[in-house]
Amino acid sequence: MATDIDDLSTLESDRLDAAQAAVSKARDRLQDLRTQHEEAEQEIERLTEEVDTLRLDVASGEATEEELTEAKADLKEAKARREELVEEIEEQEATVPRLEERVKSVREELAGDLAEEYSSAAQAILKQKAKAMKQLATALDKAEAFQQKAQENGLRKDERLVKVNGAVRAAGGNRVQAQSLRFRAEKIQDRKIE
Repeated sequence: MATDIDDLSTLESDRLDAAQAAVSKARDRLQDLRTQHEEAEQEIERLTEEVDTLRLDVASGEATEEELTEAKADLKEAKARREELVEEIEEQEATVPRLEERVKSVREELAGDLAEEYSSAAQAILKQKAKAMKQLATALDKAEAFQQKAQENGLRKDERLVKVNGAVRAAGGNRVQAQSLRFRAEKIQDRKIE
């Protein structure tokens, strides 16, 4: 268990960083594929216009059949590439949510481990708080006994004595006696964090 609050773990871990990096990389890849798909669509549009123009040019004798065949092959290749990109985009669109789910799973696993560590730290803090309250209650009892003894010996109003109170003021301004502190300390000790 961490001995200092600053020593408590955080949700940061190499596994979480790696999972988040994988999501980021997958999203970037998806965006890149979509950009390539748009470029492929534009290339198909350009090649379709080129094939149509070459058909007219072949009919008028301004171009050869070889040029038309080559342009058709380029168009066919561009369409095949577009289909490959569509498949890759679909795969990547399925991959991104799967990786996001992995990040969520890793985060939940780490949070579970953290919750156990933080629960142990909270128990230690409560134990320390109860101990401090009991120590304060003991000091207040001693202060009360001191005042009683000073009064019995006629020294209560002696200016040489430092005034010692048998109570403290809580945050709300209320005076808290030793017995009240002990009672609160016992309630804290009885408390269990689950």
